[in-house]
Parts: sequence; structure tokens; C-alpha cells
Amino acid sequence: MVLAIILGFTGEVATTTLFHVEKVGLLFAAAGMATGWILTGGIELTKADQAPNGGYDAKLVADRPARLRTTLEHLKETKLVKKISNIRNEEQLLEIIEKVHDKSYIDMLRQRSQESDRPNRLNPLSPTTLIDEHSYMAALSAVNVWLDAVDAGLSKDQKPRFGLVRPPSHHACRSKGMGGCLLNSVAIAAEYALAKGAKSVAILDIDAHHGNGIAHCVQDNPRIKFVSLHETKTKLYLAQPHPSLENPRTPARDDRGPLGNILNINLDSKTNWSQYENHLKVSALPFLHGADILLVAAGLDAMASDWSSSLQFNVEDYAALARLLREKFGDRMAFGLEGGYAYENQQLAKAIEAFAET
Repeated sequence: MVLAIILGFTGEVATTTLFHVEKVGLLFAAAGMATGWILTGGIELTKADQAPNGGYDAKLVADRPARLRTTLEHLKETKLVKKISNIRNEEQLLEIIEKVHDKSYIDMLRQRSQESDRPNRLNPLSPTTLIDEHSYMAALSAVNVWLDAVDAGLSKDQKPRFGLVRPPSHHACRSKGMGGCLLNSVAIAAEYALAKGAKSVAILDIDAHHGNGIAHCVQDNPRIKFVSLHETKTKLYLAQPHPSLENPRTPARDDRGPLGNILNINLDSKTNWSQYENHLKVSALPFLHGADILLVAAGLDAMASDWSSSLQFNVEDYAALARLLREKFGDRMAFGLEGGYAYENQQLAKAIEAFAET
């Protein structure tokens, strides 16, 4: 299988705009949370804290601009990188985005981004999701890349594509950005696939952290099935947030959603590829079987070298995962980057390359 690594129409923006300060979630005492909130900028982040080319490269930010810059530098040395083929305008994108997100939330996101002259918090009380003047366009770019990947997956003469995108998407709920995610590109892509003629869509979230946003966005559509494989207790959170109207889905095994189209698979710390493969073969893939296309929310943070989880993948395990998925779905797949923070030693880039060259 050969995957095309595709970039958004605002590719430079998408690689220089930043959102994610989840490590602060480790500070759970009131004093600790206050300290972390101040350390990561309070409501606004100073100009001195910004990376020279935009975004935010401060110490406590996981999804830094450098993450995709270094990854892209490595991948450009291969023959995998392609520019996106179909550049949609904002009106075209909003037509499908509004099938997933409340219009009031989209309008707020646009306005807050356009009014930002420096990175600041989307929600003043949350340290995990930042927004700046580029964020809205970068989020649209990520959606556009996902739609291009779906077009390839539904065609009969193209190979699957892997969208190298920022911001990520799997935590974004219908009317709330969370965990560095602004728009739920994966859920939007699923709705797009249905509009393009797919009878049913499968979504597999392999990020080490629960895809709460995808679950919320697809919970009422019986033509979409969703599986999230996630670590039960992660390094990013000591406790899961209580469900709410804006974020109703939980990582619990018994949370199947109102229609039963959601499957949560909880992974023990130190889970390795052999154990993970068993979960896929016994539970995840049978649940998703029969769909016209598989969308993979490709968080590549399960590697032993990734600080954000305790799972024990290596680069070669992602090649094995890609082979297994192709056995079940052939070329009827689309991939997009979610988490994955072991970029300084090029492990993230090598994991993407392993997917692409399998």
C-alpha cells in the first residue's frame, strides 16, 4: 500500500499554528491548576512566548509548530508528499461542516480567530485549547485535507491518503473545542463520505487518548460506526471529565451511545502490539466490518518513545497495523494525523512513513 501524504491549502499556516497544553492537566490541586494556568499564559499569551513564525512553542505545549515542521522535513525526503488536489472555498466547506457542528459555534470560532492578535485561550478557564489569527483557516484546511483523502478512498483508481494536518480533531465536540481540537474533521469526513454515496462509514480512532469528540459527533447517525482504542489511565489526565451536554460521551466500556454505534476498547498501561492486535481482530474490526470506507483517526502516540502515553508500540508496529487494515478494507481507507509527540528523534515521521510504505 502506498499512501500519499497530503497537505492543506494553507499548509504553512497549518504547520505553524498551535493548540495543546494538555500536560497542565497533571496539576490537579487548586493551587497547582492556578499555577499552571499562569505559566501557560493566563487568558492571553505574550508576544515574547510566540514562536517567530506564529503559533506557540512554549515549554508546556505538546502540539508545537516544530512538531509538524520536523516531520515534514523528514517526509519531504521521500516521494510520499503531495499537495492537495481539490481546494474548496469556505462556503463549500461550511456546507458539510454544518452537518456536524452548531453554526453558532462555527461563527464564534471564526470571530475569535479573526480578532486574535496573539495566541489566547478558546475557553478562558481551560489550558488545553489555544486559538490565534490563523486557527480558523488552519481548521478549515484540515477539513479540506480529510475530504480529499475521502475522495481518494471512495475512488477505484487511487491509493489511500494520509492527511498531515493541524489542528487535530478527535476531541472537538459539536459546540465545543477541546484538547487542542477545533473542528472534528474526522466526523465531518464521515458525513461527506455518506453524501458522496457511501452507504455506511467506519471510524477507527487509534490515538492513545479517548476520541470523545468523534463519539459525540456521530452518536446519532446509525450509518456511522465508531471504535476508540485508548489507554484507560493516561499520563495526560489523572481523571476523566464528567459527561456534560457539550461533552456527553465517556471512555467507559459500557458507553455505547444512544444508538449502540460506539465501541470503547480500554487498554492497560504497557499494552504492546501483540495485545493491541488481538483487540483489533477480536473486537474492533468485527464491529466495523461491512462499511464502505474506513476512516482512521491516526494518533501515533502509542509508541514507547512518546511521553503522552504508556503504551509500547514501535515504528514497525504501525506498519503491521497498516497491513492488517488493508487486509480488511483494501484501498477503501482514509487517514489523518491526530496525536503523536515523539517528533524530536523523527519517530513520528518514521511511523507515518511506515504506514505509507506498507
